[in-house]
Amino acid sequence: MHHARRITALLALGLLGTACASGGASTDTESESASPRVSRSRNVITQAEIEETTAENAYQVVQRLRNTWLRGRGASSGRDQTTRPVVFIDNVRAGTVEALERIRASDIAELRYHNARDATTRWGTGYSGGVIEVIRKGGN
Repeated sequence: MHHARRITALLALGLLGTACASGGASTDTESESASPRVSRSRNVITQAEIEETTAENAYQVVQRLRNTWLRGRGASSGRDQTTRPVVFIDNVRAGTVEALERIRASDIAELRYHNARDATTRWGTGYSGGVIEVIRKGGN
């Protein structure tokens, strides 16, 4: 009888330890303070997510919440080159990802990443690195 209680207690401790260990995992798509009410779409950063960060500009927001958007994609013409995303602000081409540094986080309604195929469909050719679209509050 005493042996059965000991086994039951050990099993309970094992289950508790497993539950605690799995609850603390995070991914690069989670914000600084994950909240169940905030969307975690791989290709969209919502205003609610932005407001939960301490980021000052759009570049910092992307870097903290979806840093994979900033990485180059595939090879372009030439040896060992990768193509980085192009930035659009309110549907106007703004340049490279460095353009994100000029946009205050508090001015952003939403950020969206469009892969090369979707960007080409929407804006035409020349976007093999995809597009990071910034939609400002009160923007188009």
